[in-house]
Order: sequence, then structure tokens, then C-alpha cells
Amino acid sequence: MMRKMSFCALCLGVCTLLLGAPALSSAQQGRRDVVVSLAERLRTMPGSELIDLGLHYINDLSEPDSAMLCFTAAANRRFLPHPDSADVATFVNGLNLMGLAYKDFYGDYQKSFAALLQAEQEAERHGCTHILPKIHNNLAAIDNLNTIVDHSDASIMRVVNMYKKAYYEARQMELADWLPVVCSNMAVTAMSINAVDSVKAELQSFLGMKPQDAAQTHRRLLCRGVLAYGEGHFDDALQLFRQSCDSVRGENTKTTSTHLISAHNMMVQLLLSIGREREALAEADSLIAIARTFGNNVGLLDIYEMLYNHFSAKGDEAAATRYELLYLRQKDIIMNQCKLADIGQIRFLNDIEQMSQEARDLARRHALQTNVLYAVVAFLLVIVCMLLLLFRQYRQLKAKNRQLYQNSLDELARHEEEVRQREADMQRQAAPPQPRAKYQNHVMAPGEREELLHRIFLVMERSADVYAPSFSLQRLAELVGENPNYVSQVINEHYGRNFNALLSEYRVKEACRRINDEAAYGHMTLEGIALSVGIKSRTNFSVVFKQQTGLTPSEYMRLARQRQA
Repeated sequence: MMRKMSFCALCLGVCTLLLGAPALSSAQQGRRDVVVSLAERLRTMPGSELIDLGLHYINDLSEPDSAMLCFTAAANRRFLPHPDSADVATFVNGLNLMGLAYKDFYGDYQKSFAALLQAEQEAERHGCTHILPKIHNNLAAIDNLNTIVDHSDASIMRVVNMYKKAYYEARQMELADWLPVVCSNMAVTAMSINAVDSVKAELQSFLGMKPQDAAQTHRRLLCRGVLAYGEGHFDDALQLFRQSCDSVRGENTKTTSTHLISAHNMMVQLLLSIGREREALAEADSLIAIARTFGNNVGLLDIYEMLYNHFSAKGDEAAATRYELLYLRQKDIIMNQCKLADIGQIRFLNDIEQMSQEARDLARRHALQTNVLYAVVAFLLVIVCMLLLLFRQYRQLKAKNRQLYQNSLDELARHEEEVRQREADMQRQAAPPQPRAKYQNHVMAPGEREELLHRIFLVMERSADVYAPSFSLQRLAELVGENPNYVSQVINEHYGRNFNALLSEYRVKEACRRINDEAAYGHMTLEGIALSVGIKSRTNFSVVFKQQTGLTPSEYMRLARQRQA
């Protein structure tokens, strides 16, 4: 098969050239610029135009390599991160046409079948059902090639049923332009095993429809001929097959040659079945010439098999042997066609596969980048949510701390008011309570207990000894002139706490006063204030301070400075 390999080799360097190369000569650089321009044009071309360009290369210019570039570029749009409906139609169509091209022009039936299966899966997954009839028609054609190995009526009938499936899908979707293609393929396959009755209803239904495309007249004539053959009207069938051939004769395309081969094949089958061997052989010669011209190995295989079966049944061993050898040789050619492809074709198909692989790799990288981006965004959202939560908690904590600070101020104010009230009450008494002789050992009367409480109050409120680090219960007992046990008992009964707790309370309240009195104590550190009220340990100071106020000394000082600012 003649191809413009120089153009295609240029086009197929797209991937490797775009990836970068060593220093190029001026001629190579100029060619590379052309390739880059072509690749960019194919990449940005609208999907429908890309498909039409590929079909133009095949149908009008007979350049399947160039067409394959277009179909591959279209199929690779399935790797787009977010394909729209137009992109879906483009890559499903591209996969379908790639499968067809692999079959018709490169003889690579495995790749053809793989591409068509993927087209079917993508069409079903994305709901692109209007292309399914074409895909199933092409899958049936591939399955029909499989009958070269399993040449049985059952296997061929399976192909007929697949064509019928495609036919009914095309009817359901009202694809009038595609019905003649599917119907003619179904008719030809059914006739090859004399099973026209199995498709009679479909052929009659199709022929009862109004023709939608004058260019498909030859297919309607073919279907009418098969129907006539099935009904035993052999002369009518022969005439219709010839009319079908005449309607496309003169056209020089791959599609036309396939149709002519099918029509001649059926004429040979018909003529042999009615005993007109000479005419059948003449038609066979025409078929062989067309098949050889267009490199249609399957057409050659079919006619050689038909002639072998005819002469074998007739008992003409010489003719049967001749066509058997031709049949086996042609079968070997088809079975090994991929292995015998020329070096240019192999390199071309490898480059096509590389294009697809690079598109897949690009899609994977894009997907990875997208996933990483989503992960980063999610992480940032979590961080933002955590920061907002922390900020909210911080504001709540600040509000709580301000409230605790205000509670402390209120408590200091209430304590001062209580002290003033008790001092006023004591001044109204006839004589202030006097301490008894030191450590008198007797049971205290109720009045004496009250007097001892007043003395304890005066010491705790007026005596600077309270804020000495060495101040103790023993020293308090000395100052009030009473037994330490009685002093401890009165403190526990009246204040509901022991001496050490009462002492810590007085010292913390005094520390709060001094922290709030910036004029007198603003020059002192927290350690200095703690020591000035009798607490030597910074840790102990923090513990008792927070237990009493709910705030740490540093937080309390900060709020006090803010209040005074």
C-alpha cells in the first residue's frame, strides 16, 4: 500500500521533538517548527473539525497515517481533567475511528479490538450512546475476522446478531445515515452462510423506510439483492448486485473497494449456487483484481475459500488444490500481517502509542497535581478552622480573664468595706479587746472566743508581721496573747479554713492590692511583690494566686496595667 511516509514521519516526530532534543541543524530545526505547529493545531482544533480532518485524509486523500494522527489526537482528549460533552463525543469517536483504521489500514486486529472495546466502555460510561451503533458495527467486523480461525456457521451467526444489535440501536437513536451501513453488513454476513431468513424482518423494515441519503443507494441495492436471494429470486438478486456495483464504480476509495468486493463476492456465491460457473469465475477474477489493488486480504481469503469449496464439492481436485493453496497462503498472510508490517509502519504505530502514553502520563501528572492541590487546600482549611477556633477560644479566655480580674477587684472592695465596718464596730465598744496573760490555760467562754476573733482580725488586717516570710501560727498566738491551739480552733470555726490557708488568702489579697497600686509598686517585679507579702517561692506564689483569683500573677498584672493605661 502506497503512503506518503515522508509527511507522516514528520508528523509522528511530534512527541519526541516536543519533549526536547539535542542541537539541531537548520533544516532539522525548520522541520521541527513545522511539527510543533502541526501538533499545536491538532491539539487546539475543535473536536468535530479534528474528526472531519481525519476522515478527509482517509476518504479523499488516501493518507491513513495522517488520519491516524488526527484520530489519536482526538482519542487522547479522554485524558482531559474535566471533559465536557463535546470532548466526550470527540474522544469516543476518535477511539472508534482508531479501531477502524487499525483494522482496515494496518491489519493490527488486536489494537483495533482494544480501541473499539475502550470506545464502547467510554461511550457507555459517559452516556455517549449515539456512537454505540458505529462501535458495535466495527466490533462485529472484527469478530467476523475471527471466523478465519473458527469458520463455523455458529461463529458467523454470532457476528450477524451483533450487526442486528447495532441495527436496532441505530433505529432507536434515529441514525438514518448509519442504518444502511449496518444493514448492508448484516445482510452480506447472513448471506455468506445462507441465513438470510434470520435478517429478513430487519431488511424489509429498512427497505420500507424512505431513503435519507442518495450516497447510500448502493447499500440499499445490496440489501434488496440479499433479500431477493433469500426469497429465491436469483436473477433479480444478480441484477441488484450489479446495479449496486455500477452505482459506485469509478470511485477510488478504500470504502468503495470494500463494497465492490462484497457485491462481487455475493454475485460469485449466487452464480455458483445456480450453476453458472463461467460467469462466477469472471466475477471472481474481477473481485481478485480489486482486492489486490486495494490490499484487501480478507476479500481474497473469502473468494479463495468459496472457490475451493466449490471445486472440492464438484470433484475437480486440481482446481480445488490450487484454490486451497491460495486460501492457506492468504490466511497465513492475514494471521501474520502485524508481524510482517514494514519498518515504517511499525515505527509509525509505536509513535502513535507513544503519543497516547504521553497523554496518559500528562493526565496522571495533572491528576496528581490536582490531588495535591486539593490536599493542600484541605490542609489550609483545617488550619484556618483551627486558627478560628483558637482565636475564638482566645477571645473567650480574654473575656473570662477580664471577668476574673473584675471579680478580684470587687472582692477587694468588699473586703475593704468589711474591714471598715468591723473597725467602726470595734470603736463603738467601751474598751478595745485586750489580750490575756500569755498562754493562760483555761477553757474559753463564748465572749472570750469573740474577743479572740477580734484580736486575730486586727492582727491580720493591721500588722506588718503578716507579710513577713517567717510569720506563723505561733507568732499570731503571741500577738493576740492566746494559746496557739485556741487561735487555730477559732480560725477554723470562723473562717472555715486553717491558718495557712487564711494566711495565703491575706497575702494574695495584699499582692493584688500592690499590683493594682502602680504608683507605689509599679517598679517592682512579680517576684518582688511575692517576696514583699511573705511568699519566697515564685512557683508557690503562682499556685496560690491562681487558686484564689483564677488568674496567673502575670495575667493579673497585664490586666491591671491595661486598666490603668
